[in-house]
Amino acid sequence: MSLPFIKMAGCGNDFVIIESADIPRNMELKKFARAVCRAGTGIGANGLVVIDRTPIGDAHFSVTIVNRSGLEAEMCGNAARCIARLAGCGQ
Repeated sequence: MSLPFIKMAGCGNDFVIIESADIPRNMELKKFARAVCRAGTGIGANGLVVIDRTPIGDAHFSVTIVNRSGLEAEMCGNAARCIARLAGCGQ
């Protein structure tokens, strides 16, 4: 299986960033995050960021952040730095 991704760093934390549209329907996101974030056998990262470009209200996209342990994060400032860069904020 091939899955397009971007790897970015925000203040020393690495993130694998993927689009929700690219994720197979049967993929368990928590299990995938643990595998892809594992150094040595995966890409190696502190977390997985999934961007969903479906507009919700005034928001142009939504984000799900999953730590390398497989637990979903409510918020992550360093991941937000990467997301803002991708969104073109501050340019």
